Amino acid sequence: MSKCKSCRSKILWLKTSIGKNMPIDWAEEFQGDKIFDYKRHKSHFASCPDAEHHRKRKDLYGDF
Repeated sequence: MSKCKSCRSKILWLKTSIGKNMPIDWAEEFQGDKIFDYKRHKSHFASCPDAEHHRKRKDLYGDF
């Protein structure tokens, strides 16, 4: 268990199917889980009021 740097909510970090880290909203029943399952877990990006601040921006125009 850790805390979101923005909203200070409790979160857990799970791995996605491609090996990336995914923050999920903390719940006691998820403590033993290792892999993110969109049917079972809720991404913290969906509930964090500051989620937009943490998203990676894609450059729409490429390098010039």
